[in-house]
Amino acid sequence: MKLAISVAFSHHSRLLVLDEATSGLDPVVRDDILDMLLDFVQDEEHSILVSSHITSDLEKIADYIVFIHEGKVVFEKPKDELTERYGIIKCGAAQFDALDKSDIISYRKMDYEWQILVSDRERMQKKYPKALVVLGFGLSFLLETSALLVLAPVAATTAVFISITSDAASKWNKNVITMPVSRNQIIGEKFLFYILLAVLGMLTALIPCVVLACFGMDITLHSLCLYGSIGMSACLLAGGISLPCAYLFDPEKSQIVFMMSFMAGAGIITGLVLLINLVFPVKENILLAFHIVLIISVIWFFISYRIAVKVYQKRDIICI
Repeated sequence: MKLAISVAFSHHSRLLVLDEATSGLDPVVRDDILDMLLDFVQDEEHSILVSSHITSDLEKIADYIVFIHEGKVVFEKPKDELTERYGIIKCGAAQFDALDKSDIISYRKMDYEWQILVSDRERMQKKYPKALVVLGFGLSFLLETSALLVLAPVAATTAVFISITSDAASKWNKNVITMPVSRNQIIGEKFLFYILLAVLGMLTALIPCVVLACFGMDITLHSLCLYGSIGMSACLLAGGISLPCAYLFDPEKSQIVFMMSFMAGAGIITGLVLLINLVFPVKENILLAFHIVLIISVIWFFISYRIAVKVYQKRDIICI
């Protein structure tokens, strides 16, 4: 493929017709090829027609997307319109039957869900609040405004971990145990500080969401509750892992645990949702499912506090 592209460039062609141009290439070479193609189309007289199943490549270089399914053109749209407006509804069989068929561009049935392509994800999210609407073409759901409720608490709580590691670096832990305060209080203050910062981050994220909603952006109470539950659950699960470890390990190891804890939290949330799905269909009760996850996260955070206290009590001089 690299040779074929080189030959095409050598002819000073104005039109390149490419079939899976980056298929089978390693990531470094793929990026180099995409950069060459982008340079090629900087000339207004140059065009590229490329077929590809690697949607991330299309995000980088395409101006227009033609979607062909079983030999038929499903749609032809500018890429920016697809990424900004289009989305995929994920729902159960009952919800699929209740959908207005005029809203469906295309769909496919998976093992446990239906995936439906729609042309206006914000309108669909308002029209079908119980269905999970996600972005297509590999884009993250974090482009949604309400997803600030996921990011803000996570960012806010990093101050607690910095505080604990700073105490260790300044040898404050050796001095504080000589003061007339219980070790329960020492640990409890850090855990309480963590919760307060998470709530503060959540409230801070609500401000732009409310402002944008006042200016007409489609932000629903359902999406705020959903992303808020996810954000707080991620914080509590991650904090329940990283805070005790900050008192157990040295600062270098604690930093590694801290970074890994948020990924572990995301994995735990996914596992809990899958377990809940065995009890009732999550797609049809998504808000209830994540509220249950939040309750479990609160319980875990309290258990983690008790673990941290036990660890701290066993150490006359903390060396972290």
